[in-house]
Amino acid sequence: NTIGGALTNSPLQLDNATLINVGTATVTGVIANKANSITLGQTANAAGLTVTATLGGGSINLGLTSSAGAITITGSDTTVNLTALTGAVTDVTISGAAELNANGATAAGDLDLTVTGDVNLGGVVTAGTITVVTSGDTDLSSLAAINSTSSIGGVDVNLGDLATGTAALTLPDATSVSFAGFASTATVTADSATSITLKSANVNLLSADAATSVSLTEQSSSVTITQSASVFPAMTSLSILGGASGQAQDGVTTTYVDVTAATTLTSLVVGGKLDVVTATGTGLATVNTSGYITDLNLTGADIDSVDLQHSYIGLDTAPQIIVTGTSLTALNLSAIDKVKTIEVTGNTSLASITPPSSVLPEAGAPIIVTTTNNSFTGTYTEGATGTFVTQTVPARAAKQPLITSQVVYDLVTWYNAAAANSSAGTTATIELDNVTTYYNRSGSTSQTITASSTAASFNINDAWGQDTYNTGLGTSATGDINTAAELAQVTATATNY
Repeated sequence: NTIGGALTNSPLQLDNATLINVGTATVTGVIANKANSITLGQTANAAGLTVTATLGGGSINLGLTSSAGAITITGSDTTVNLTALTGAVTDVTISGAAELNANGATAAGDLDLTVTGDVNLGGVVTAGTITVVTSGDTDLSSLAAINSTSSIGGVDVNLGDLATGTAALTLPDATSVSFAGFASTATVTADSATSITLKSANVNLLSADAATSVSLTEQSSSVTITQSASVFPAMTSLSILGGASGQAQDGVTTTYVDVTAATTLTSLVVGGKLDVVTATGTGLATVNTSGYITDLNLTGADIDSVDLQHSYIGLDTAPQIIVTGTSLTALNLSAIDKVKTIEVTGNTSLASITPPSSVLPEAGAPIIVTTTNNSFTGTYTEGATGTFVTQTVPARAAKQPLITSQVVYDLVTWYNAAAANSSAGTTATIELDNVTTYYNRSGSTSQTITASSTAASFNINDAWGQDTYNTGLGTSATGDINTAAELAQVTATATNY
C-alpha cells in the first residue's frame, strides 16, 4: 500500500498490508503486523510516533530529520533506519529490532533499545538514560557524558569521545573497555571485560571481575586497592598514572596509590605525579615507575624485578625509597634525584644497590640510609697496632680495620656527600651481611671464620668481634656501620696487610 496526502485518522491499522509507504504524510502511528517494509517520509514528529510490525524481518524506514515527540518502534528481527536524522530526538524506545541505523542524530532523550544486531548512534553527543540490550556492537562514539544511570550492551562498545561520568554506567557485554578520555566519579561496571582502560575512576566504584589488565591513564584521585575474590579478582597487571598528561614537575599533589596484591596481580606500573606509592602482597613480582613520585614503599617476597625511573616532585619534600622483604638481587636507584631516605631491609637475596643520582636534596632535608639483613658481601682485614722503631725493625703506624665491599663503598660515598650537603640530621645504618674473607693482620693467609655465627651468616659485627685489635686496642666498632670511624673503614679496593 502506498498512501499520500494528509492523514487525519492516525494511527493507521493496516492488518493485511505487506508493503507500506505513506509518502510525506504526517502520522502518529502505524500498526501493520504482516508488513515487511514500512516507509514513513515525514520529516518532523511533534506528537509522538508509534510503529508496530511484528511479522519478522523486513525494515522500518523513517524520514525524520528531528523529533520533538517520542518514538516507539516494535518489530521482530526488523532493521530500523532513521538515516535522515540530522538533529535531536527525544525519547526513543525500540524492541525487536535486528539493527538500528541513526548515526545522524546529534542528541537524544532517554534511549531504551533492544536490538539483536548493531546499534549505530555514532553522532549522538548528549543523551538521557541509555539502555541498550544487544548481542551486536554499539556505536555511541560521539557521546560526551554519562549523566543518567545507563546500561549499554554490546560486545564492542564504542564510546571514544566519552569524557565525564556522574552517574552509574554498566557495560554488561563488553569484552574490552578502552575509553582513554573517560573520567568517572560514579559506578562503572564491566564484569565481562578482560581489559579496562579509563582516564580516571573511583576504583571503589569500579567493578571488573574478568579484567586481567586495568589501566588509569590520568588518575585524579587517590587509589586504594586490596585485591580479593570480590575486588579485581582476575587482575594480573595494573597501571596508574597520576594527574594530567604532560604536567609540570613542580607542584605538590596529595594523590596516592596503595595496592595490596593477592595471587593474581603480578605487575604494577605507576607514574605521572604521585605523592606516595605503596605496594605489597603475595604474587606481585614486577614494579616499574616513571614520572614524579615523592615516597615509594615496596614490600613483598615475590617482588623480583623493579625498574625505578621516576624523579622528585618539585616544591615537595625530598623522595624516600623503602624496599623491604623482597626477592630482588639488585636495586638501581640512579635515576632518582634528591633522595633523602634509603631504607632497604630484609631482602635476603639483594647483593647490589646502585645509589641515587648525584643531584642531592636541599640542605634542609635530613639524610637517612638504612640497609640491613640483605646480602651485601665483602672482605674484612684486621686492624694492627703500631710498633716503635728498633735497631732492626722500622716504626709502623697503627692500621685501622678495613671493610672492602663495592656495594657498601658506593652507598657510603653517596651518604657522605649527601650528609655533607645537609644542615639537618643525618643517620647511616649499613650492614655488611656476608664477610666472605677475613684477613689476619699479617695478611698472608685467610683466617678461618670462627665467630659464634656460621660462615654463611658471618657479618660485619662478627668480624669486628673476632678482631682483637678492634675489641681491645682499637676503635671498638660493633653492630652495623653507623659511626664516622666505621664509615671511614670502608673501601672499594681489596686490601690486606
